[in-house]
Amino acid sequence: MKKIKLVIFDLDGTITKPVIDWKILREEIGVPQNMLIMKHIETLRGKEKKKALGILERWEEDAARKSEINDGFLELHRILKEKSIKTAVVTNNSEICAQIVFNKHGLSFNGLFTRDHGNIKPHGDLLVQALCSFDLKNNECVFIGDGDLDEKAASIAGVPFIRYRSETNDTEYMAKTGMNYFEIMKFLNKEVE
Repeated sequence: MKKIKLVIFDLDGTITKPVIDWKILREEIGVPQNMLIMKHIETLRGKEKKKALGILERWEEDAARKSEINDGFLELHRILKEKSIKTAVVTNNSEICAQIVFNKHGLSFNGLFTRDHGNIKPHGDLLVQALCSFDLKNNECVFIGDGDLDEKAASIAGVPFIRYRSETNDTEYMAKTGMNYFEIMKFLNKEVE
């Protein structure tokens, strides 16, 4: 891996602690099992689509307003800025909700790529947009996320991936594969020196 020049973060569950009860949200919208929420909404038309999108946006905005930052993130973010490493966010959330989180917590990033900018994860499009906007190769950055969609998008885009493990996503799989922010800081410290 070349020296890392850009660290890209997922938002929900990675920067912020999870707030949304996805099971209840999926039921309220009527999303079939094994289908992504946005894929389901894309299949709807007219008033049905507007209603489903309204429900999703209400939940997301409520989560953004209630958001709390995951332990260790602020310290990692500060260290990256001190080392002049660029940072960006790639999220399936809306730009409005991402900005609510940034404003609430006083966060700033060099780039923001949301569902308003292109195909959402698991597609790799938003990660590729981030690379292009900074004129970087995929081995000059790393993507930190907490979910399978994040990992799949990174794989498609050819971007190295670090799975974030928080106290709230402590399944056996996550305990074996993920790293908390303090472990990520140690790892990245080797890659940015």
